[in-house]
Amino acid sequence: MKLEKMSPRYFLEDIPYNRYSQELFDFLFCFPEKDEVFLFSFYEENFNVMDDEYKKFLEERTVFFSDEWLYNVESYGRRSFNRWFIVLDKEDMAKTIEQEFWFLCVVVKKGGSLQDASYVIEMGDYEGPLLIITEKNEGDFLTRVLPKIQEVVSQNIEIVQPGQ
Repeated sequence: MKLEKMSPRYFLEDIPYNRYSQELFDFLFCFPEKDEVFLFSFYEENFNVMDDEYKKFLEERTVFFSDEWLYNVESYGRRSFNRWFIVLDKEDMAKTIEQEFWFLCVVVKKGGSLQDASYVIEMGDYEGPLLIITEKNEGDFLTRVLPKIQEVVSQNIEIVQPGQ
């Protein structure tokens, strides 16, 4: 895996990209502390095309709705009305990523808002899956999360300079 820092973001290439990968779930669960949770974004416009089981899953876990733009790309005036729902465990994570592999999520303290997110994590694509990580507190990812990730992934993580 290659990790490139372009403050305040990190771009992690060559991640375990199988949407059913236990390694991917272990990797993501390195981010939250004990008092933090994942909130995943679901583009509300797609709600009516989902099967009833997934609709129920979303409804039971919905925390709030928001049109705040958190994606890594410019909004260019687009609005995105999203349902934000809580993911508490790897089973919820698997169900979520099975439905939406190109996901956007935040890590917040329980009961926190989007503005309080310690991390914004987005699965993108650049010649393969790319995890885009934005940290609230500079250096937190490298000192607190990366060592945990290195313990759970089977690949080495190479830190590279921008453009390498």
